[in-house]
Amino acid sequence: MKILYFSAKWCKPCEAFKPIVQSLCPNVEVVDVEDNIEIADAYHIKSVPALAIVDDDGNVVRNLFGRVSTEVLQNFLSIAN
Repeated sequence: MKILYFSAKWCKPCEAFKPIVQSLCPNVEVVDVEDNIEIADAYHIKSVPALAIVDDDGNVVRNLFGRVSTEVLQNFLSIAN
């Protein structure tokens, strides 16, 4: 499984949330939606920040949208371990 973090440089909540995500999940792949529109579209990302846990076949196992508490984020990430 892999974890994708969708954000944009102009998005203040994205930039504030990114270090928290990276501290809890150092192997997260950061995807800038403006530079990678095709990837964002493929995972049906319509707003940022967003996280997607993706299985080895590329299927989304779980999504999380918006800036959330550390507790909610830890709970979300727990299924990827």
